[in-house]
Amino acid sequence: MAQKVTDAHETGNFFETPEDRKMDFNNNEIGRRYFREGTAQKDIFTRMMQDPRVIHFPRKPASKSVSAQILFCFTHPSVCLARR
Repeated sequence: MAQKVTDAHETGNFFETPEDRKMDFNNNEIGRRYFREGTAQKDIFTRMMQDPRVIHFPRKPASKSVSAQILFCFTHPSVCLARR
């Protein structure tokens, strides 16, 4: 059930590239694995940041322009917040 819900969330977004979808599906599976292993909610962020299987950046913004950065942060808010 969790896979159906998380995978369904990733379909139908016309702004995502294949690299974005690969990252999302990969990271969804890792999150489900953390749940199956009983990872405490308070430990998930630290574990995610240290896990080499987690994809943090599917691609870089095409340009350093402000509009490209805004679009990237709009479509990847957790990445942008983690950079602060």
